[in-house]
Amino acid sequence: MKAKHLFFFILFALPTFSFAGEIFGTLKKDGKAVTKQEVVIMQNGKVIARDTTDEKGYYSITLKPVGQFKLTVTGYDGATFDVFSTNNSVDYTLSLVKTGDKWMLKKM
Repeated sequence: MKAKHLFFFILFALPTFSFAGEIFGTLKKDGKAVTKQEVVIMQNGKVIARDTTDEKGYYSITLKPVGQFKLTVTGYDGATFDVFSTNNSVDYTLSLVKTGDKWMLKKM
């Protein structure tokens, strides 16, 4: 009888643990795609995931944890943006904007 309960627990609980959300978008600067640029997802100072933009500036990162993260663009001092991972795909199409000597990411 215990094995039957364990089977049903695994059958119904496992899918809830396997969900993952996608954070995707296009990275632009001055209206043009930023190509071959590393995009990093961080949480509490730790790198969680990363991707490199393609020839159209597109990136896609799948995250298993759900929550708030920081998206950073390598090589652009200050270029960070708060992103949220859910069990669904979320579009973060962003533009790099220079303010003084720092870079900012703005949602388009």
